[in-house]
Amino acid sequence: MIVLTASRATTVSGYVRDSVTEKSIPNANVYIRETGEGIASNPYGYFELNLSNGTYTLETSVIGFKTDSREIIIDKNNIEINIDLQTAILEFSEVQVRGLFTTRLGYESVDVINSDKIKSMDRESVSDVLRDIPGVDVQFAHPNGRNVNVSIRGSSDYKPGGYNNRVLILLDGFPILIPNSGTPDWSSLPLESIKRIEVDNSPASAQYGHNSM
Repeated sequence: MIVLTASRATTVSGYVRDSVTEKSIPNANVYIRETGEGIASNPYGYFELNLSNGTYTLETSVIGFKTDSREIIIDKNNIEINIDLQTAILEFSEVQVRGLFTTRLGYESVDVINSDKIKSMDRESVSDVLRDIPGVDVQFAHPNGRNVNVSIRGSSDYKPGGYNNRVLILLDGFPILIPNSGTPDWSSLPLESIKRIEVDNSPASAQYGHNSM
């Protein structure tokens, strides 16, 4: 006589929740380390696994939470487990995003004016210096020079009610355009504080984005 005893599967089920808000966490990975079996929690945070008798390590993980690892012992009784995950703070090192190409179309032409040349030009403002660069048109709306529109190859023009400025102007890498006028306040940029001026006359640069004429 041969007696065979079938191994009856035991159900391990439960919910994955946020330990603070107690809200269900969908798409959490519920994994048995020893067997490699796993399942993702459903939109309600519910999961269900069928295991034979034995001792296992149940691991639960999802992005933004600490991994929960616990030992479970399976016998003939079904097991219900609610897993409360703790929030994890994700820290990354500095990320740099850099364009692969300086320009996306055509040629590249950059005029560079260093501090020595700026002094030799004997100008009173940054906008006055820009007026001497070929291809750059500086338009004044007021005599005091506060509202000044800069146009490169006809990219911008003055229209009734305001400027139509499509020239990106950066100071130490940061945009300085005033939101309501679309132009910088040139009077707040003393010429003596400017060490170097670069004017890119080429088509829109991939390095600085869409508004980089």
